[in-house]
Amino acid sequence: MISTVTDFYKVDHIRQYPKGLNKVYSNFTPRSSRLFNRSSEYDNKVLVFGLQRVIKDLLIGEWNKTFFNQSSSVLLQHGKLIKETIGEIDMKCWKDLHELGYLPIEIKALEEGTRSPIKVPVFTITNTLPEFAWLVNYLETSLSTELWKGYTNATTAFEFRRVFEKYASMTGVDKEFVKFQGHDFSMRGLSNRHDAYTNSISHLTCFYGTDTIPAIQGAIDFYKADTTKELVGTSVFASEHSTITMQIANYISQRRKNLLKIASTLPDRSDGWLNSDWQTDLNDAIKDEFKYLQDADGSYYEIIDEAQVKSISKNDCLARCNMDLDNLDDRHIAEYEVLKYMIEEVYPTGIYSHVSDSYDYWYTISNTVKKLKDYIIDRNLKDSNAKLVLRPDSGDAEKIICGLRIKDLAPLLSDINHHDKLIHEIAIFAYNHINTAYYDGFFYEGKSYDWKGNIIQEEAIKGSLEILWEIFGGEINDKGYKVLHPAIGLIYGDSITIARAESILKRMEAMKFASSNVVFGIGSFSYQYNTRDSLGFAMKATYGEVDNRQIEVFKDPLTDSGTKKSAKGLLRVEKYDNEIQLFDQQRPEDERTGLLETVFKDGVITKETSLKEIREKIDNELNKI
Repeated sequence: MISTVTDFYKVDHIRQYPKGLNKVYSNFTPRSSRLFNRSSEYDNKVLVFGLQRVIKDLLIGEWNKTFFNQSSSVLLQHGKLIKETIGEIDMKCWKDLHELGYLPIEIKALEEGTRSPIKVPVFTITNTLPEFAWLVNYLETSLSTELWKGYTNATTAFEFRRVFEKYASMTGVDKEFVKFQGHDFSMRGLSNRHDAYTNSISHLTCFYGTDTIPAIQGAIDFYKADTTKELVGTSVFASEHSTITMQIANYISQRRKNLLKIASTLPDRSDGWLNSDWQTDLNDAIKDEFKYLQDADGSYYEIIDEAQVKSISKNDCLARCNMDLDNLDDRHIAEYEVLKYMIEEVYPTGIYSHVSDSYDYWYTISNTVKKLKDYIIDRNLKDSNAKLVLRPDSGDAEKIICGLRIKDLAPLLSDINHHDKLIHEIAIFAYNHINTAYYDGFFYEGKSYDWKGNIIQEEAIKGSLEILWEIFGGEINDKGYKVLHPAIGLIYGDSITIARAESILKRMEAMKFASSNVVFGIGSFSYQYNTRDSLGFAMKATYGEVDNRQIEVFKDPLTDSGTKKSAKGLLRVEKYDNEIQLFDQQRPEDERTGLLETVFKDGVITKETSLKEIREKIDNELNKI
């Protein structure tokens, strides 16, 4: 029942307004960006987006469905609920509205896709019939709860895009790539499925990559998107921990089963593995289509090509019967097989994203992937679009991608006798004499240590980019930055914020890696960890008419810092000195001009903007920055 979607204090405001009220004129404005999670380039603007969805979904869809198209019994439900919870109210105004059959409201708004400064209204709202002046601010609560997130998330997406564009420009990356560099991972952390359908469209204003399928449907339903004619949103085939750990566990289980099966089914051998002529037994097993390969590291697994089989000792094969999921070395062997299977049989073409930290990320990237190098490159040679994308999903994103900063301790040790000290004492000395906010550990007598004196893996020091560069190489682009071989890539989506992405790209630039080597998954930390206060959105009345007398109203609390001070009177928004500005206390004829255009009037949407047009507007805006 949409008529009761409001705050309790709104239900009797009709009696609080002056008698003879003809008009209420309000606006929806971002008042402050103090709490907004910004980039270093943030210029105190919001990306206007989301009102069109709310008009179609709420002001037309929900109001028609649950109020205007219902029988008068909806009024009885409304009145009963209010009476039983706060007290009886006069329902005549609601009966009149129900009989009217539409919302007698006019909304004038900035065009969606516009970037507008803080403190400039994104839309104004007023009544079109004098007897329904009370309705304007009655709608405030439902409009606010539906709108603030769309504007805030669109602004967040723009700031990500701005950062990615900046580093693409610096490191010689095609700007088209940037449209895919931010990938929406947020749905599981949003408020509910409706949130994904309605507000995750905001991400699509600036990016094409998303795992939030409902957002694409939302773009179709509310922003004239057409997946048959344009790319609205897309993703890639990708694994998760459940699929990979299940495959690893299954391999270990099946491996044991198959070896034991061979032992019990060798032709004419009742004693199984005990036969002294091991090679003969092996050859017989091969004839029965049980085949094994001995790899350079001594591991064994089933193969197809008989020519690859090498001699395997009885004890070695018996040892393989004892593969254990709790044994890390056995998991290493199994993950090699699983990853090989995924890129050769499940996804021999196209992009496949492999979650890589199920057990031992550094081993996977530096050993497992290295052994599969030829397969990975061959896959790309057969299909130029084929790429294995590794997805680390834990740890500190900047350190996982870019490695660790290690400080040589030797220059600091000249004044102390350190040879008789234990390593934990050396670590305490290092912690007290090195900038730990910048460095991640110290180098001492041929080894690297963390601040507790634990040895740090060489792979962790190098980081993912350096490891993959050493394995696969790539090219140096025209601006002198490293671009990994097209067969391999990285995506990181664990708690990525604008600031964190910016920090990673800054490190990459210093390391001479192009920004295109990493795609970022933008999750609910960025798209859900916001509130209405992030951009200070509020809907306030600034003008009214009582018995056709014009009344300018405003608020300016002495106890406030100035954030809550509102505009006064009728409003006009214009572009002046190349910037969008607010002009208040306008005459009625001046209020009818400017950038605020009627988008909704008397139950009908009067102007629509497509997602394609919004994207074009954003692209043009970015070209100016």
